[in-house]
Amino acid sequence: MFDFDDGHLIHRTQQGNTEAFNPLVAKYQSRVYNHILGNVKNTETAKDLTQETFLKAFRVIKTFRFESTFSSWLYLFYTYITLLFIVDTLKFGQFLSVKVTKSRKAGILS
Repeated sequence: MFDFDDGHLIHRTQQGNTEAFNPLVAKYQSRVYNHILGNVKNTETAKDLTQETFLKAFRVIKTFRFESTFSSWLYLFYTYITLLFIVDTLKFGQFLSVKVTKSRKAGILS
């Protein structure tokens, strides 16, 4: 799909070529988005958390040590970001109220 493998793109990004990160985003964006959407069930929230995932990954790309695949490293980011979102919204009852409302509409709860 791309001319360069992930490792080459990561090296270039680590050396300051910010444009080299774009193909990594393009390659993994739908995987990240779908994983997040499956957990938060809201398209706008999933888009925001996907963007946050790539921003955080870009900011710390220099810490990537090639001991795992980029997709595994990225998985840690989007899983952590999704869990933080769920915990934060649970603190305010928003996530729970959405689930309860949907369950009531589906006839699961009365």
